[in-house]
Amino acid sequence: TIPAGSRLIFDDVGASGLIEMHTLGITVEGALEAGSPTCRVQGNIQITLHGEYGNPSGAVSDRHLSDAASSDMGLKGILVKDVLGARFDFHGKLYHPTWTRLAAPVPDSNILPSAPLVRQSEIFLQDCVDWPDAGRIIVTTSHVKDTRGYNFNEEAIIEVGGVACVTVDGRQYGKVTLASPLVHYHHAGEKEYQCEVGLVSRNIIIQGNDHSDSTDNSPLECDATVSGWTKMPCPNTFLTGFGGHTIVVGQAEGRLRGVEFYRMGMTNIMGRYPVHFHHQLREAGAVSEVTDCAVHRSYFRAITIHDAFNLKVQRNTAFDISGHAFYLESGVEELNRVEYNLAAFVHPINGAQLMASNVVGNKFQSDTILVPADHTASGFYISNVHNYVVGNAASGGWSGIQFPVLPQPADKTLRYSGIVPKDRPSLHIAGNSIHSSSWFAANSGGMYEGGSLYWDEADLDSETLIYNAGRVSSSRLTRYTTDDNGNDDWLRIYNTTVWLVSEYLGLGVLLVLKCL
Repeated sequence: TIPAGSRLIFDDVGASGLIEMHTLGITVEGALEAGSPTCRVQGNIQITLHGEYGNPSGAVSDRHLSDAASSDMGLKGILVKDVLGARFDFHGKLYHPTWTRLAAPVPDSNILPSAPLVRQSEIFLQDCVDWPDAGRIIVTTSHVKDTRGYNFNEEAIIEVGGVACVTVDGRQYGKVTLASPLVHYHHAGEKEYQCEVGLVSRNIIIQGNDHSDSTDNSPLECDATVSGWTKMPCPNTFLTGFGGHTIVVGQAEGRLRGVEFYRMGMTNIMGRYPVHFHHQLREAGAVSEVTDCAVHRSYFRAITIHDAFNLKVQRNTAFDISGHAFYLESGVEELNRVEYNLAAFVHPINGAQLMASNVVGNKFQSDTILVPADHTASGFYISNVHNYVVGNAASGGWSGIQFPVLPQPADKTLRYSGIVPKDRPSLHIAGNSIHSSSWFAANSGGMYEGGSLYWDEADLDSETLIYNAGRVSSSRLTRYTTDDNGNDDWLRIYNTTVWLVSEYLGLGVLLVLKCL
């Protein structure tokens, strides 16, 4: 524990130095610091979070600690408590941009087979980058279907000295040489659509230990249960991931810049996410941020905003994520800036909802799925549109960006707050792009306005969330957008690019919508 009034400060040991910490958890009532807002750390810091020391049980996974983790926020995590002055300030090296797009396609033996083989190990980017030697990158898929069993995303390592800025026809492009060639085709059309390329390495790493991975990780695909599909993600698999987590609570502040989160999140354990701002006061949110970070191989979400406001979540990369990635948890979250982020390779939990028509059955909260909306896990889950959602890219997922319908907050402590998330007016939703999603449904769309998450209206003390991914004929589950004066309003979506999807825009409920 870092007591109130105390500070634990990581030194900057320089680019060739490394500070390692192994811990069962850190509870912060004072300050946990590395660098500052005006002076980023250049040295390497690695914090590994353990469930227990010495593995006394001999288990290959820490999952046997799940009951303890449900009640102990500090177990295998960094807990910044609801204490005045508590703060989490980590400022890693800035790599710019954190993600970009291909400027030229990457060929394979079937598509562009006559292209020089060097094009598989020398890739060209739309922006010059300053990414590090031996940095790990991801290149997104060029297929509509994107699952663990049908995975055409690729990870690669940058060759030493492999980053350059080149000029072609008077314009500058990034050129990155890889240690090993890519093996799949990755699309980059001229003046149209291109696959994303993101850096997931950072010099500050917060990670779960090597007992974090799921043990129930096969088979990757099962026979589909609905006509029209052949294979689908299997239910009852990938439910045992037990990584580390971080949580900033109440009046505490969190400024996380240039941090890598790896093997984080605890599948189906409430509130145990890689990055989590939880019931944060508005004043604390206004000075908090998650920027230029990377989350990869996460077992439960990427960045979660829960009953928090005014946060900046910008220029982050999330890859290989179980459950909704960028997640507004309860539907009360407003005035946040979710901007210029990349979400890719996003996995439904406990099997995906296959949807041949608008009418499907209900899904219920259970031991195998904490939030039934995760059957339709998407890159961005915007449960309240009164936020800024700008310039983001979504690759994969049940849909790329989902706007679910919540008649009440999906948090039993806020259920009777009087807030109606589904009816809030949009602030600014613009410039987003989506591809390789909506394969699971005939009409969900890469951007999906639908899916109702709610409590049983007749049970005032219900503990069970209900989710319906399709159309529900109920005024309670219909969006009636109104402005702050109670007047009818549009849900406005501007300048959206969608490609490699079943449908551009899916409407799962009755609403008035204007797409401009």
